[in-house]
Amino acid sequence: KNPINRLVVYMLENHNLLNQLSKLYNNPSKMLNMNNMIPAEGEESNNMSNIKQESNFNFYLYYNEFKKRFPNKKVPNKEFLEWFMGFFEGDGSFNMPKRGDLNMLMTQSNEDLKMLNMMKNTLNMGNMIMQSKKDNTSRWMVGNRKDIYMLTLLLNGNLVLPTKLFKFNMFLSKLNYKLMMNNESIIDYKNNLMLPSLEDAWMSGFTDAEGSFSCSMLSNNTSSYRMRYMLTQKYIMNKSMLDYMLNLWCMKYDNKIGSVTPHSMKDVWEMRINGLKNCMLMLPYFDRYKLKTKKEMSYNKFKNRCRREGGTPPAIKYD
Repeated sequence: KNPINRLVVYMLENHNLLNQLSKLYNNPSKMLNMNNMIPAEGEESNNMSNIKQESNFNFYLYYNEFKKRFPNKKVPNKEFLEWFMGFFEGDGSFNMPKRGDLNMLMTQSNEDLKMLNMMKNTLNMGNMIMQSKKDNTSRWMVGNRKDIYMLTLLLNGNLVLPTKLFKFNMFLSKLNYKLMMNNESIIDYKNNLMLPSLEDAWMSGFTDAEGSFSCSMLSNNTSSYRMRYMLTQKYIMNKSMLDYMLNLWCMKYDNKIGSVTPHSMKDVWEMRINGLKNCMLMLPYFDRYKLKTKKEMSYNKFKNRCRREGGTPPAIKYD
């Protein structure tokens, strides 16, 4: 219970995490892969031995803090928070300027200003600012200490990407130092990566941030189209999570429906699902867990084109 003792333990745990992530970054062969993602019962993972893997998002501490601070406000539902986690992992960032203040932010085109305001109002935190008139962008920024504390509770233990976990770890270290200097309780770091599924909205949020739907005419046939869904990520550490997400689709339909390949840019990876038949398999998920940015319009055009090309979506029911 002594805050100094807790901080020492916390720093030791973080030092171990940094070493583990550093080893993984420098030794990609030991990264998670879709054939060895979850250790067998009674065994430890031989990939990220000190980083636990969880399969269910846990918003318990966040909900408690939200109800305490805003007893008369509507609590964000679980599906929205799952979507937000995916969206933040793609487009959110931790800002730690040298002057010492901390904030979390997300910048979007003004075409998605309505969505940013919806997000701000649903979470009941942060401020909206015009980021660039030239680029026509706005920014949602969380800088208030109480808001940062609550958003940290939401993110802690619910991150999917190794690089985001690494940056969150640095952010939380600085936040805990400030909390300790102010004689406040520090936040116990949760040393685990989440494994999303097709039964939650994480991939919908991540697609809003990092995904794309495209249909292009075939060069040798002006009446036919090439259908494609793509997710792109930088760094070899995150490639394994693209492998995992692709494997979710492959396992669901017991068929290889795509691939993860190097992008033309250095150290960038792309998950691609190509072809009408394969893309049709994705429609029930995105109809159930709806996109919230301007990409919803792209998806609707993509879906309509798929159906005009003669595709039939599978009869999959999502609870």
